[in-house]
Amino acid sequence: MILRLFKIFLVFTTACIVVGAVGVYLLFTSYKDEMASEAIRQLNVKFGVSVTCSRARISFFSNWPQVSVLLRDVAATGKKFEGSGFTAESISFSFNIRELVQKKFIVQSLSIRNANILVSKPADLPTETPEITGELPDSAAAFDFQIKKIHLRNTHFVYRSPSQGQKFDILFRDNVIRVQQYTDGIVAGVKGSAFSNGLAFRANRGEFADSMRVAFDLALHYSKNEKILCIRPGSEVELEGHPYKVTGLFLFGEEKKINLYATTNKVTVEQVKRFVNDRIRKTLGNYEVDKPLNAKVTLVASMGKREEPALIIRAATEKNRVRIGTSRIPYNDVAFSAKIVSVDKTGTRGDISRATVTFDRISGRIYDFPFTAWVRVRDLRRPYLIVRGKMNINAADINLDVKNEFDLEGMAQAHIRYSGLAEKVTREEFLSDRMRLTADLKLINLRYREKKRPYVYTLNGNARVVSSDVSFDDLKISTVVGNATLKGKAERFVQYLFGYTSGFRASLVARSDSINLNPVLMQDGAQPPLSAASESSPARQPSVAGELPGQSVISDKQKEVLSRFDFDVDLRSKKMIIRRVHAEDAAMRLGYRNDTLDVRSLRLYACGGKIEARGVVAGFSEVKADIAVDDMDVNRMFSQFENFGQQTIVSDNLRGRIYLEANFSSRLDERMEVIGETMSGEVRLSLKDGQLVNFEPVQKLSNFLFRNRDFSTVSFSELNETFQVRGYEMTINELEIGSNILNLYVVNGIY
Repeated sequence: MILRLFKIFLVFTTACIVVGAVGVYLLFTSYKDEMASEAIRQLNVKFGVSVTCSRARISFFSNWPQVSVLLRDVAATGKKFEGSGFTAESISFSFNIRELVQKKFIVQSLSIRNANILVSKPADLPTETPEITGELPDSAAAFDFQIKKIHLRNTHFVYRSPSQGQKFDILFRDNVIRVQQYTDGIVAGVKGSAFSNGLAFRANRGEFADSMRVAFDLALHYSKNEKILCIRPGSEVELEGHPYKVTGLFLFGEEKKINLYATTNKVTVEQVKRFVNDRIRKTLGNYEVDKPLNAKVTLVASMGKREEPALIIRAATEKNRVRIGTSRIPYNDVAFSAKIVSVDKTGTRGDISRATVTFDRISGRIYDFPFTAWVRVRDLRRPYLIVRGKMNINAADINLDVKNEFDLEGMAQAHIRYSGLAEKVTREEFLSDRMRLTADLKLINLRYREKKRPYVYTLNGNARVVSSDVSFDDLKISTVVGNATLKGKAERFVQYLFGYTSGFRASLVARSDSINLNPVLMQDGAQPPLSAASESSPARQPSVAGELPGQSVISDKQKEVLSRFDFDVDLRSKKMIIRRVHAEDAAMRLGYRNDTLDVRSLRLYACGGKIEARGVVAGFSEVKADIAVDDMDVNRMFSQFENFGQQTIVSDNLRGRIYLEANFSSRLDERMEVIGETMSGEVRLSLKDGQLVNFEPVQKLSNFLFRNRDFSTVSFSELNETFQVRGYEMTINELEIGSNILNLYVVNGIY
């Protein structure tokens, strides 16, 4: 009995629901045309929008428990902006059922599908909104928009302002906007995806976010009184799959502006390039950063004005690898804080011509040397690079082409300043006329030795780099021949250092207290490795690592390796030792190029008189010289000059003051000594107040002349002689003697 009553109740209830639903459906179906026409009329009268559609239908289930009216093939045009328009495959209005029963048309949700929205702003807008004279019927008073949800699917939005050069083009693919309305404003949440076809704030400056996939989850708040739309903290946007946390303000009052702020972690430079415009992208193209960055972006733009957006991008990274331009210089383990700023001098709007990129607090390794730096790029239309840096260099770790030419040790500290067009930071142009490099160097026991040669040079002091040249005023050098202070310039040295040229030219002024050339002129064997060299002692210096014991300083194989360096040296020394010659106040002007030493002038005081000379040492194997001697002690001179390589007249044979002019040439052996059989020259001398002591050719005269006279010591007021040297032979052309034995006598012959 109870079961039968339950079945009757169930059937009755179902029938009531069906009848009620059918009744409600019939009721709402009768309203659909009225609701559609009323909505269209409201849009026209209240907002100045003319709307047409092909047909309308009602749906209970598309947005239950609300009733929806679906408009097909909708088209709308606005009265305010000429050229603007709206088309959609469908628009769906959803109404509250309870309110509809009371014939109150309250729209609670809106769905737009496959739509195109075009907003075009003409060049000259009317100062006042055109007056709308239409009147709403009584039934319109009950029609209201209290929208809580908006669904946009495949909605293409385009904003154009040709006069301002602005264009925003976005396709909203599938987006839901949930709205809560309050008396003072609106709170909304927006979630969905879109595709950006570009945001242009000024057409000639390029577009931001061009061809970019976008997803977003935004929390919004709109203040009616302040006319401000706020993107609240917690909002997130994905650009090409990379997330950014965003906040922002849209000002719709008297000052119409967009203010956006975004932060992200682990974004790559390539991803940043996708977001910025072509000008900034081109500037960033000068840099390669291997690992991701942490970034913050601030964008401020005016709406409805022909202005560029103000843009500030901050980025930071650690342990990264960076390359600038097409330069081969590697930067490793780099940490920096970077900032891109595109703001005019008033700080209120963007200006690409004043835009800068600044890399602050840079640290890392360049060619494996620690460095710190500051870098700025200005004028992004044609980027100009400015670099300030400091680095410590361990010479032994230098891995440049110069290491193929030299063995290196020691330290250098460099404070570097570099500037020029970023496009010129290439292997060929980074030191061109339009680029500028300056650096202050502090050299600390920097030792170098040209390979295939045994001589080590140790530098201490300060130097300055200007472009490709290095100059110095008080540089201390310690060498195998002594210590000196250098002043001068090495031209194109930086290009040589980086392997862009095969040599360089140097002009030097050297000042020394004492120079001993004998370690160079009389070297006789191999030396210890470079690291064993004394830092300050002018004693014998090391040879090439791996050189065989007893190997000659200049071998035939070594002679095949010619130097590509060009030196001009002005040398002054208070004391100088050259073989056995001890001189004072030496002054020498030297040139060295193509493996040839050119002694342009030599002046020194020795043996109580003065010597002046000039000559050439070619390939360290041949010497040619012109010598002038003025008022020297002949005994000391012949002794110190090793009797000029002959034994016919030696120092023991001579006393007096000598004046001499000679030209001389000879081949040199591997120990830089004269090869006797190759000697050639002519000597013109004058000996005053002198004596010939035990000179055999004169002594032989006593065998047949003046037998009772002593010819062992011949004193004379003046002796004039001219002789030629050919190998080991000396030809005396004329020996005039005015002596205590003979008033005049002439000796000719070959000895």
